[in-house]
Amino acid sequence: MRKIGLWALALSTLVLSACGSKSTSFSNDLNPASTTVLFETPSGVPATGLAVTLSTGINEANIPTGVIATGTTDSTGHVTFNGLPSSESLCVSASLSVPPNTLFKGACYYPFPATLSIEFQNTNS
Repeated sequence: MRKIGLWALALSTLVLSACGSKSTSFSNDLNPASTTVLFETPSGVPATGLAVTLSTGINEANIPTGVIATGTTDSTGHVTFNGLPSSESLCVSASLSVPPNTLFKGACYYPFPATLSIEFQNTNS
């Protein structure tokens, strides 16, 4: 009788401990209100005057889908996007002409970083 009582006590303690220690994890990771992206050429210099697209996706043909905004890199290769949607995956993409090729670079994140550096890679190395 005593073994059953101790066993029942141990089991109820285990059950209560499991319930008491259960925690639900909520992700508070949201996109920042704005982001600044730096684009660099394959040689590591700022890609100035580059048309950049902020979107919710990039398809297999390297075309942005769900376009949110477009911008142009400044003299330092930076472009800033403000008013980002707080809770969805975002992508940034651009194409750079490096004759005889046009290089494409895209990156998707959730949450999207507040600052991001992207360097084009030359495929003719």
